[in-house]
Amino acid sequence: MIWNLPNAITTLRVLLAPLLAFLLLEPGATARALGFGVFLVAAISDLWDGYLARRRHEITDYGRLVDPVADKLLLAAALVPLYLLTRRSADLAGIPVYDTVPLWAVLVLLGRELLITVLRSVAARRGRVVAAMRSGKYKAFVQNLFLGGAMLWVIARTAGADPGGAGMDLLGWATAVTLSGAILLTVGSLVEYLAAFARVLERRRAS
Repeated sequence: MIWNLPNAITTLRVLLAPLLAFLLLEPGATARALGFGVFLVAAISDLWDGYLARRRHEITDYGRLVDPVADKLLLAAALVPLYLLTRRSADLAGIPVYDTVPLWAVLVLLGRELLITVLRSVAARRGRVVAAMRSGKYKAFVQNLFLGGAMLWVIARTAGADPGGAGMDLLGWATAVTLSGAILLTVGSLVEYLAAFARVLERRRAS
């Protein structure tokens, strides 16, 4: 059965992605704060739909297919606007170490998702499955911490918060640290997946 509660939650996450991007790109602090709320709902639902699917024994092919798509859409819907906002407006920049959300970091985070998707598709066509790994879950968690922190930074700066204040200083460093962590975990996760994919191909040749 395709239309069960876990799949409905997954579908909702897909629909929330363009709304998130729209709200973040709106000029006012209120719209961007609403975007942050949308992001929280989507991020929490990512945990909830998988838990429900396992508990209710409602894991479906639709869920397996759409869930990772929803994750990637949510990442792009948050990351690309944050990059554009911090690059285009000096008032929204000032994140410690990085100043803005750097283009190379966007390419690393999104590129990893694209490459893993391609590799999984190749493996699937060969009758093999590259299973989800714990490193990917850690990466996603820290990545979401960074995205949430960066959104709060942009919202506060949009509202006119002083970047030199104690609260903003703490938020800025938290954003910088979680971005660094997300990048390291993304690269580490990619290396682990590449090794797993190589083992899949090796077993294919041996069989």
